Amino acid sequence: MQGMGAKMTAAQKAQAGLGITQAASNFAQMMPGTDLTRSAELLRAYMTAFGKNLSDPVKATAEAIKASNILLKAAKAGGMSAEDLDQYIKFAAASQNAAGINEETFMALGAVARIGGLRGDEAGVMARSMANKLTNPTNPGMTALQAAGIKYSDFVKMPDSLNVENFGGHMQRRLGKKLDAKARSQLAGIFQNKDLLASRDEFTSAVTKAVGHLFAP
Repeated sequence: MQGMGAKMTAAQKAQAGLGITQAASNFAQMMPGTDLTRSAELLRAYMTAFGKNLSDPVKATAEAIKASNILLKAAKAGGMSAEDLDQYIKFAAASQNAAGINEETFMALGAVARIGGLRGDEAGVMARSMANKLTNPTNPGMTALQAAGIKYSDFVKMPDSLNVENFGGHMQRRLGKKLDAKARSQLAGIFQNKDLLASRDEFTSAVTKAVGHLFAP
């Protein structure tokens, strides 16, 4: 409920929380050895990683039900335990979302990996590595493309999920820094600037300047 933002009233948050709790309860009943707390944490981690819309009670409940169904389908199809799901989401969900891979494909990959004998953490590391290769070419790779006259930014674009909230959540999880009002304002302008989004180097430079003061000693 804390991740639903300030626009929702306390009553709306309570209504959304009730819907999500019901989805978590259904998930827990379908997964042997899973209690309500663990089920709720799984759904929360999954919805956070994929930037789910929790802006009103109806949408929040619908997203929780969808997440529960996808997780259960992957678990049953691939023989994944709650621990497998937990570790797989923790290691790979955010990077897969950043790479533009939809959640159905992501969870199908996890199920197939489990059938192949990989635990959730092992499958997560594999999926994260795959996503990193798709979204972050190595420096030698970038140099080779440039030498061949190929402009990398002409063939890729920022994911549609890129926004201030998702970026701020990612930075807080990875670097332990929370965006302040100044950084949010500057980042909002950057994410709306199509010219900056089209240039990897200029975008990186602009974002670095926008958040640099947060890391000042």
